Amino acid sequence: MKGNFLFSLVLFSLLACDVTEQVDPDYASYQPLEVGNYRIYEIDSVLYSSFSEESDTFHFYQKEVIESAFIDNEGDSSFRVAVYTKDLIDQAYKFKMNYMVKKNKYTFETNIRNVRLIKLVFPVKELKSWDENELNTEDPQLNRYRNVGSAYTINGINYSNTLEVDGGFIKDPILHFYKSSIYAYGIGLIYSEDIYKETQSEKIEGYEFKKVLIDYGS
Repeated sequence: MKGNFLFSLVLFSLLACDVTEQVDPDYASYQPLEVGNYRIYEIDSVLYSSFSEESDTFHFYQKEVIESAFIDNEGDSSFRVAVYTKDLIDQAYKFKMNYMVKKNKYTFETNIRNVRLIKLVFPVKELKSWDENELNTEDPQLNRYRNVGSAYTINGINYSNTLEVDGGFIKDPILHFYKSSIYAYGIGLIYSEDIYKETQSEKIEGYEFKKVLIDYGS
């Protein structure tokens, strides 16, 4: 269950207070979508195998381009995103896959290989919570907003208005779980980190993943 039962108990205890201040009346402003927009990320990941007792490390660059727009069968504005990757900064990008994103007045969703994820909910409010996996069959992943409207600096670049999607944190002798994403107003996702590691008999199973925005435009 990936520790989600324990995480759910921790998160629900943190959500005892109800903060109702609406910070973002423009529901799409933390994830703008327009055909032609692109974002380039530097990605680092590590995969741990308890079977082989080894780990594989990956470092690459990923370019995501919004290629087209359409209205889906639920009547929402949807977009097709093309993903290109390369291993070295001076290489040419190679096409990897397409995925879909959509937005309405209530959610921003991604659909990758037919797995729908609710990445953002609207209106944006400090401590507002939701289940990212509500639209699929995976275990619940409870997120909440934190630090809405705060400045955030990464790689020497300061973003004056951001929010954090806090997916939780657990660290004990067996489980290390951490999930967090940062979105900048008018730009979109600028940083995400996802860690899930289980340690049994000194063997590690799981992964680490980090994604950092290095360029964007249209």
